[in-house]
Order: sequence, then structure tokens, then C-alpha cells
Amino acid sequence: MKNLIYWAPRVGSFVFAIFLFALSFTQRWYQPDVDLLTNLKAMVQSNTGAIAILLILLLGWRREHVGAVFMILFALVYSAFNMNEKTGSTLKLLLNQLPVLAPAFIIGILFFFAYAHRMHTSEQDQDQK
Repeated sequence: MKNLIYWAPRVGSFVFAIFLFALSFTQRWYQPDVDLLTNLKAMVQSNTGAIAILLILLLGWRREHVGAVFMILFALVYSAFNMNEKTGSTLKLLLNQLPVLAPAFIIGILFFFAYAHRMHTSEQDQDQK
């Protein structure tokens, strides 16, 4: 159980970053009639979410509480940036964002559980000494 609590947010973050990277390919950022630099700039812009998730994973690898806070902040910021679309009701916008929001919140909660588990086990180790 200890290994599952430790590895779940880390593996989840990596899989989520791959999902966001694959999602960016559906946006068709590549344009064959445009120069390489413009295509690279468009690729980086469309992959900012995946890059942010990987950076959060690096920050949260040893400090789970930092990973928890930043992952939940990522979900909130992503939601705020995409709420300005005029495509319908707020509920419809949230449902459209659910494939990105739900994993980010779940991974943030998993990072928090890993942090709480580590703190609990370190307190037990101190009590035994």
C-alpha cells in the first residue's frame, strides 16, 4: 500500500502530461507552408499544459505538498483561462473542461495523500525512537 500511495501521483502526472501532449496534436499546430520557427513556437504554445504538468511533477517528486498545491492550482488556472469562451453556459464549459480538470484535481489529491502518509509514517518513526 505504501508503494501505491507513493507512486500513484507520480505515474498519474506522467500519464496526464502524455495525454495533454497527445491532445495538442489534435489541435493541428503543424502547418507545412510555414517556416520551422513558427511551427516550433506553435508547438511549444500548444504544449504549455504538458510542460507545466512535467514541471509540477519535478517539483512534487520529493515535496508532495508542493505538487498537491500546484496541481490543484493548475486545474483552477486552466479553468479560469478557458472560462472566457462565449460558447454557452458555465456548466457546458465545465463539462468540456472535465477531461483536463478532473485528472489534475485527482492527482493533486493523490499528492496530498502521499504527503500525509509520509508525515504520518515519519511521526510513527520518531515515536518509536
